[in-house]
Amino acid sequence: CNIGNIHTMRNSLAAMSELVVPNSGVDTNVHFLQNLDACGWIDHIRLCLNASIATAEKLHLEGASVLVHCSDGWDRTTQVCCTAQLLLDPFYRSLRGLAVLIEKDWCAFGHKFNDRCGHGMSKENQERSPIFVQWLDMVYQVQSQFPDAFEYDDRVLVFLADHLFSGLFGTFLGNNEKERFGDYRCDERTVSVWSYICSPSRRDMFINVHYKPDETVLWPSASIKKLSLWSRYYSRWDPDVHPRYDRSSPHAWHDDWGTAKEGDHEVMPSDAHDDKVGCDRL
Repeated sequence: CNIGNIHTMRNSLAAMSELVVPNSGVDTNVHFLQNLDACGWIDHIRLCLNASIATAEKLHLEGASVLVHCSDGWDRTTQVCCTAQLLLDPFYRSLRGLAVLIEKDWCAFGHKFNDRCGHGMSKENQERSPIFVQWLDMVYQVQSQFPDAFEYDDRVLVFLADHLFSGLFGTFLGNNEKERFGDYRCDERTVSVWSYICSPSRRDMFINVHYKPDETVLWPSASIKKLSLWSRYYSRWDPDVHPRYDRSSPHAWHDDWGTAKEGDHEVMPSDAHDDKVGCDRL
C-alpha cells in the first residue's frame, strides 16, 4: 500500500502546520497549493483511503477474507480496518456506531494513545504521530463525498480531535485498556468523551440535519482530485478561511463546546450490535 510510517506522518503534519497556521511574518497565500502538495499530507490520506477501499472491495465484492497488518498492528492497520467498516456497514455512520467503532478498534484493541499523542512526555518523544487525527481526516474525506450518509457531521470529528489532547476525558488516556482501566482507573476517576457527546443536552450539536440513512456500501473516490484540506480543523485559526456567515448561522464555525450541564454524565445504552466493548462503560 506504500503508506508511510509514524515518522513520515509526524513530519508531514508538522510541515503542513507551518503552512496553515497564520503567521504575521509570512504570506502563506504565495504558492499555497504547491506548498500543501509538498507536505504530502493529502497524498498520505489518499494512500490510506485507497487501502481501505481495496479492503472493502475484497470483502464485499469478492467475498474474500482479508488480513490487514502493518509493522505493529495498531496504527495503519486500525486506520484501514476502521475506514473499511465505515464504508461497508451503515451502523458505523450513526453517532452510536462511531462510538462503538472507536471504542472497539482504537481503544480496546490497544492503539498507543499515550505514545502517539505524547501525553505527559517530552517533545523529544519519537513515538508521537498524528495517526488518530489522520483517521478522523479520512472520515471527513468520506463525509465530504457522501454528505447525507452520516448521522454526524465533522463537528464531532473536530471535537474528538480536540479532546484527544485536552485531558478532559479518560477515553484517550493510556496505551491500552490495562493502563486505562487498571493503572489509571479512568473508569472511576474520569468521564468518557461519549458521556458528553451522547448526552441528551449535547447530542444535537453533532447531528447532521441532512442525514438520510443509506443501507448501501459507500464507494468513495481516492483520487487526489476529490480530496481536500480539512479546513474546519486545520485552518480554524486563520480568519481568511472561515465561512463568510454571521456567527448566528448554522454554517459558521464555533469551537465553544459550552460547559457541563446536569445530565451530561448520562451515557448511551449498550444494545447496539450487542457490543460489550463500547457503550456500556463509556
